[in-house]
Amino acid sequence: MNKHIKLTALFVLFLLNISFAQNGKGNRENNLTAPVFVENHILPSDSNFICILSYKIPFSSVVFVRENSHYSSGYTISFELFEKDKFIKRVYSSNKIIASNYSETNAEDKFSSGFVSLNISEGNYLIKPSIIIENTDIEAKIKPIEIRVDSNQIYKPFYVSSVSQNDDSTNYRLINSQNAIPFSDEKYDMLIPTFHSDEKSFEIEVIQNKETVLKSKIDDFVYLNPNFEIIENEIYLSSNLSIPKIKFYKFSFINQKLVDDKFEIILKRDTTKIKFEQKVVWFDKPKSLANIEEAIEHLKIIGLNKQVDSLLNFSEELQYHALHKFWSKYDDDKSTAFNAVFGEFYSRIDFVKSEFNSVGKKDALETDRGKTYINFGKPDSITRTFNDVYDVIEVWEYKSLNEKIYFSDKTGAGKFERIK
Repeated sequence: MNKHIKLTALFVLFLLNISFAQNGKGNRENNLTAPVFVENHILPSDSNFICILSYKIPFSSVVFVRENSHYSSGYTISFELFEKDKFIKRVYSSNKIIASNYSETNAEDKFSSGFVSLNISEGNYLIKPSIIIENTDIEAKIKPIEIRVDSNQIYKPFYVSSVSQNDDSTNYRLINSQNAIPFSDEKYDMLIPTFHSDEKSFEIEVIQNKETVLKSKIDDFVYLNPNFEIIENEIYLSSNLSIPKIKFYKFSFINQKLVDDKFEIILKRDTTKIKFEQKVVWFDKPKSLANIEEAIEHLKIIGLNKQVDSLLNFSEELQYHALHKFWSKYDDDKSTAFNAVFGEFYSRIDFVKSEFNSVGKKDALETDRGKTYINFGKPDSITRTFNDVYDVIEVWEYKSLNEKIYFSDKTGAGKFERIK
């Protein structure tokens, strides 16, 4: 049996108490970087309340062992419940993980998901999670969770995606990303569980970057099954008509005007008012956006020198927001804050930096191939040949442009210059 041990996975387990990455001056949070994503939700039930603890673990956070044609790993995640320092109970969940190839063992976008539930009464509690990863001897502590259970309280909303619908039921997929909303063009809904059937509506205000981006009344609602279920490694709530349900107030497309940043939700019901601090996270955010000043400077590659000077005049705190606004003029789809053109440009920057450096240099952005890729994207085909003097000739074909672009490497150092 050939062990495949990732050193990063071994030491990252000691960092599980950190929910978000910390960055130095000039850098932005590029991702939500918890090795284990955990979120909790309180629901009413016939016997007091149910606390749902859902989790999601990236493949990159566990340690795999090679077994024949695949790689295997697993884990046990446990949750200990305390009330006033008194241990009440422990629940746990164990899962096996199979990766079909080596690349999947390092994947940050493939997950193992699950949930556990606790029946509790009104009061204040502390939940202490921990995880044991197979193929290691490490048991790692996860950041404790404080919860307050009170039937008169407004509880933290769920973020879900409506994924299927028929005459009998609608299924809602739990986003399950530590109460963060993914930054994308997908539509996400917000669900607020209610504890009183006579509740008529909620008032909502959403604030981001000190601006009110949404202020409305929520009177739409759905009835959903409180028993979560796992389908194809995703967690779902269902409106199956045959099962007793909980009333949830629903606000559709909550992420429509939100960019990838922190935001506040203020919910009000009668005289009760509560504020939740939340995040929109760009999970596959291009790395070239981590340093905002460098990201702005990259606009010079496409000849936007004046715009670079203008954007750099903003304070460091406002530069990223200003860059978002700058790219909005090139966004063909104004129905969401997500801008595919913005993301594509900086994804191309990432690819060029990783693929087109000359030998021993970091000159990818100055090379002819790099500039071509940034301007036109991935070619439909690339062919490589040698001429009579052993120069390497590379031909990129763009069928939509009806054009072929020729590059030559005369030195053998990987510095291709455009020749046609």
